[in-house]
Amino acid sequence: MSLSVSAITTYPIKGFPGQTHDSMMAIEGAVLPGDRAYGLTSGTQASQEADKHSWLKKSHFLQMMTKEALAGFALSFDEGTSHLKLMVGDELFFEGHLHDEERAEALCKKIASYLSYDEAQEIPRLFHMKQGGLTDTKTPFVAFGNQASMTDFAQKVNIDDDDRRYRLNIMLSGLPAFGENDLLGKTVRIGAAEFHFVEPVGRCAAIEVAPKTAVREKGLVSALQKHYGMTDMGLFASVTKTGQISVGDKVEIIS
Repeated sequence: MSLSVSAITTYPIKGFPGQTHDSMMAIEGAVLPGDRAYGLTSGTQASQEADKHSWLKKSHFLQMMTKEALAGFALSFDEGTSHLKLMVGDELFFEGHLHDEERAEALCKKIASYLSYDEAQEIPRLFHMKQGGLTDTKTPFVAFGNQASMTDFAQKVNIDDDDRRYRLNIMLSGLPAFGENDLLGKTVRIGAAEFHFVEPVGRCAAIEVAPKTAVREKGLVSALQKHYGMTDMGLFASVTKTGQISVGDKVEIIS
């Protein structure tokens, strides 16, 4: 069995599409650089009152689980300069530096309009995590996936074989379908970095949003349960040694 990395993706804004990388530095005890560093609030009371640099649960932020239209964006982001560019098809939707408060406010207003907010709804606030990310748990995990598992599921339920719907950070090739679950509790070396696999990634209705069309394909979570007896897809891992990782790197099980 020869394992390798087939893709590396981060999600600069929680709930929005990601961007891919040829390589990046994985840092011990942290999420991948820039992953879920930002989030747009969903209008809950807690999200309106909390400090904009604090961590909140995912229900307090816009996400594809409830706002499938977010899948219609294409995103590019420079973490060093905070420059964001959002496209919808061939049209520029937004461009600016998120550290600029005026541009950040403009983004929030444009997103509210895009999602057809009415006057009674609270305009989103932009949160920014200076350390860590707005991941689903406070623990700074990196999410791994296995392309063979996604292909197997796509064939069973007749959907596009598109790993973007699972919003994972590091994709692996060389494993059989759901063979990634055998990695639980093990430590691997990728490039100069090391990762320890901790727990499965439980799936929610966000996987039902087709990345190509931003249309919801209902019933996929229950289909996972039906076909595999579980609703997991992917694994969470902790970075246990800092190092550079790249697409094409071999994955070596070391313990």
